[in-house]
Amino acid sequence: MSGCGYVCPVCEGNQYLENGEVCDYCIEKPIVKMANKPFNSKFSRFHLENFHVLLWLIKDACWMLNFRIMGTVMVVPTLSFAFYFVLKSKHDFFQKISSLAVFSWILANAWWMLSEFYFEPLKHWALLPFSMGISLMCYYVYGIFSKS
Repeated sequence: MSGCGYVCPVCEGNQYLENGEVCDYCIEKPIVKMANKPFNSKFSRFHLENFHVLLWLIKDACWMLNFRIMGTVMVVPTLSFAFYFVLKSKHDFFQKISSLAVFSWILANAWWMLSEFYFEPLKHWALLPFSMGISLMCYYVYGIFSKS
């Protein structure tokens, strides 16, 4: 698959789903050509999402330890990865909803951290992106269960 531009839209060419099961789409249907290969062939979405979790944990550890500068710096790559996943989930509506919810949650989390570091009175505004993330995930769960 490396460099050919043909990628399975379900498993992104890994032949396995995120839960470890074999991708039925790859077995039953031919691989389709996609305009943009979603991820570098060296890294699957699964690997990039796990790296994103590491960034998020580092950011939160800096918050817990009151490392203001490092925590502030870690907001940029953490939010950037979350936004990247939103952009790359354009082929699957429910994946996009989930990615938007995660982005909203990290935005709220970063706002909360930065407000505690620099401007405490504005901390409660983090409720807006938190509410957005919760609403999106409720919509996601409703959509998934109403399909079955």
